[in-house]
Amino acid sequence: MVLLSIVTSTAKEPSTKSNPILIIEDSLAIIMSIKEFLNALGYYEIKSATTGKEGMQLFENLVKSNTLPIVFLDYNLPDVDADIVLPHILKIRPDAKVIVTTALEKGEQAVKDVIMRGAYLYLQKPVRFNNIQNAIQILEDERDATKKENAKVEQQIDSVLKPTFVTLPRIAELCNISREKALAYLKELESSGKVLCSNNVEEISCNSCSSVMIEKDSDSETTADYYHCLRCNNRFETSKAKKMTTQAFRIKAQYNLKTPRHEEEY
Repeated sequence: MVLLSIVTSTAKEPSTKSNPILIIEDSLAIIMSIKEFLNALGYYEIKSATTGKEGMQLFENLVKSNTLPIVFLDYNLPDVDADIVLPHILKIRPDAKVIVTTALEKGEQAVKDVIMRGAYLYLQKPVRFNNIQNAIQILEDERDATKKENAKVEQQIDSVLKPTFVTLPRIAELCNISREKALAYLKELESSGKVLCSNNVEEISCNSCSSVMIEKDSDSETTADYYHCLRCNNRFETSKAKKMTTQAFRIKAQYNLKTPRHEEEY
């Protein structure tokens, strides 16, 4: 059994942290030591398991309850090692942050392999408390930055949603974000009943830069209809515009919030 190396460090003022912790470690002494230290840092929502299979099941249960814990995973466990547990965790939640602890040296192939498989951080045993604190701080800073970025994206998307349908490519371009990021947030709004989605909507775009920020060219002196791209200043015939089938979204009217799904008008 490899015990934690206790070092003097300046602990933060105790305050309740929102991030839950899952410790998968076969040594009860190490589990208790880590728990006590994390409690001192303000983390009280801590679960633990002494085997890999128990840890995998506990992680699944937490995710099902809409909880995504930070995972401390011992590399060598009595039933299965991190080579089995880590991929299982990341298959369930690819965004899970797993900190692997092991007595192996950093340069050993097993450590390189576990990092390649998606471990977020690696801590060598005996694990020092200040290293745990540093690892937690890195995760906290990253999550805070992600929350700020998500809040910015949400604010941008909210500003362009209208009572009339707006296509996904147009929302993404107006907000200057990827369609994937815009769609993820819009799907959250749809699931909570705040927006409505219409599928198979036709959108046209510039035949040069693919921007959807185009408008009819009212200055055309010919009989043919033309579009003007506001992004690249391209002018082209409407017959040459690119067409795509996409999704469109609009704010759900307040008076429609209790309208049954089959009665909603799009």
